[in-house]
Amino acid sequence: MIYEFQATDGEVIEESFPMADAPRIGSVITRNGKQYMRLASLSAQVQDHAWRVYPVVSRSLPRNLAGCKTNAAGQPVFASRREEREMCARHDYVKD
Repeated sequence: MIYEFQATDGEVIEESFPMADAPRIGSVITRNGKQYMRLASLSAQVQDHAWRVYPVVSRSLPRNLAGCKTNAAGQPVFASRREEREMCARHDYVKD
């Protein structure tokens, strides 16, 4: 399977791994001397809540979630479904 990884400078690469050997979401690999963190890939995501309009404020995730944009009340704000799923995966939260 193909998995996406992102460097701190924003560069995104794709790497192929057998499913059994794929790094966990949020884990770091090194390619050509540069570190990349595994992202939650769109192809692996369930396309639910298609009706939802982004940006969206999460009322179920904890306030002031590390690495996440927040509103004045500290609630997480997501610009896209991908961003929302990525943040949930990084913090080991599961969406219903």
